[in-house]
Amino acid sequence: MSAPSTDIAARRGSPLAIMARVVAALLLRETRVRFGRAQIGYLWAIIEPLGGVLVLAFAFQLIGRVPDVGQSLLLFLAIGMLGFSLQRRLTVQLGNAFDANKALLHFPVVKRIDTLIARSILEIATSLLSMMIIIAGLVLIEGAPPPARLDIFVAGIAALALLGFGLGTLNAILNAHFRSWRHIEGLISRPLFLMSGVFFTPVMLPSAVSDILVWNPVLHGIEWLRYGYYEGYRPDFISAEYLIGWGLTTTLAGLAAERFLPPGET
Repeated sequence: MSAPSTDIAARRGSPLAIMARVVAALLLRETRVRFGRAQIGYLWAIIEPLGGVLVLAFAFQLIGRVPDVGQSLLLFLAIGMLGFSLQRRLTVQLGNAFDANKALLHFPVVKRIDTLIARSILEIATSLLSMMIIIAGLVLIEGAPPPARLDIFVAGIAALALLGFGLGTLNAILNAHFRSWRHIEGLISRPLFLMSGVFFTPVMLPSAVSDILVWNPVLHGIEWLRYGYYEGYRPDFISAEYLIGWGLTTTLAGLAAERFLPPGET
């Protein structure tokens, strides 16, 4: 009697292969749901951050603002906004993963971790594509320089993505168990855009202010990107260990909670 069940298991493949197929199917579904409804589709993922950069740059140019680093205000703001957007979009989209896939989670083959991985792949791929297109456009059109230290720049992207995954996983668990958490998290995170160095560098601020802002791990990530991008720019306060520590701690806490806590109510 054991032979038929063994054959079925063999046809289905190993648990890792099953997980890979489930994640691929969820990824395809997420892409269609997110971008399939708009006429311009996936292009909106490029237009939205580009529009934000242009609006912010126009506002700063009206008041005569110059970039704290480099010659291009557009490039300076683009690095900050794209880095912040990568972390924030992961945090928000992963936080809604269980709720958005609630019907699919009734199928035993679909696990909660699968929805987190699928959304992470989509958000990271979308953010990387947006970043490459916008920066390449600035290099070609405005004559902006390419990244001076590409390896450090990419490492900063990976660290921000790790932080976004960790915070997003925790958000997903908290949203599943506390109905009011998404409102609380939104209230807490609202000032982060102003405190994360998107349109300034802490070295230009009074020490009384910068000493407070450097507790924000996102600030370290954005400045890490600028350190990798600009030749000769090296702020002393950047701590890779601090940012990675935040990313690893939140990721491990989120995965442990996903593994051992009950599903909860969404």
